[in-house]
Amino acid sequence: MVIKVLGKGFSTPFSRGILAQRLSATGLDPKKAYSIAERLLLELQNKQVQEISTEELDERIIEILLGEVGETTAKRFLMYRKLRQLEEPIIILISGTTGVGKSTIASMLASRLNIHYVIGTDIIREIFRKVLSKELFPSLHTSTYMAWKELKRYIPPTYSREILGYEEQAKLVTVGIEAISQRAFVEGISMVIEGVHISPNLIAKEFLGNLNTIFMFLNLKDEKVHRERFHSRATNVVIKRPIEKYLENFDSIRKIQDYLREQARITDIPIIENQNIDDTLKTMLDFVYHAIECIVTSKLSPEEIELLKITKKSNF
Repeated sequence: MVIKVLGKGFSTPFSRGILAQRLSATGLDPKKAYSIAERLLLELQNKQVQEISTEELDERIIEILLGEVGETTAKRFLMYRKLRQLEEPIIILISGTTGVGKSTIASMLASRLNIHYVIGTDIIREIFRKVLSKELFPSLHTSTYMAWKELKRYIPPTYSREILGYEEQAKLVTVGIEAISQRAFVEGISMVIEGVHISPNLIAKEFLGNLNTIFMFLNLKDEKVHRERFHSRATNVVIKRPIEKYLENFDSIRKIQDYLREQARITDIPIIENQNIDDTLKTMLDFVYHAIECIVTSKLSPEEIELLKITKKSNF
């Protein structure tokens, strides 16, 4: 028996997989999310429900979450649902130096939040390389931690060549980051952008000040762990990269981390220690949902906010 979920002007078949994905977006363990989706399906089948509105379905989901998981998860589900109803996109920026785990975390976070677009700033840089020649922009055509070697102007001894080289490349890539973000806002597309080129002091104020821009910085304090991450990258079966160039430039990579961390501190951007991936993901989800609540409540009247309060009412 196919159970139809009725929305405004459309209907879709009830899907355990899709519901489990929606529940996982709240930070709920995927196994628990699927278990709840399975339970709800059995409940609908036992009651011989053939059609159910999205509002009734969500009310029942919230009631189950309240009973089995708690108010925090139920509230997150409610807020994320409202964010989608408002058609408000979110742009998540994840900064950090080379090798701290940005790409891995970005993919995991996007998967949990059901965001389909994950863009690395290395890809943006590659596009710029195709249109901006090496002769005119030599610092663009190398790694961020080696860009200083392409600086031709005099650098006073009190300045860090590594940071000046990084900034020269990052400023160019930032133009692309802002253009993609602007287009995403216009189109209403949520996305995650990750990369070493994302520095809060280079991003335009209108993006940093936008509630829908969620900025986080990944840090890796332990140098030994940081080195080990490069060994892990070198043996990855999907992406094989020579470890030697990273280790040879490790000091420059760490200097860029120190610089970015300081910029994050100055601009009050969350600094998240990425020692354990599971802990990092949980911390980032917590921060994202705090931001989502701020976005949702900023768009609603006090009366509408009152209607969002969690209740245990159900038609079941």
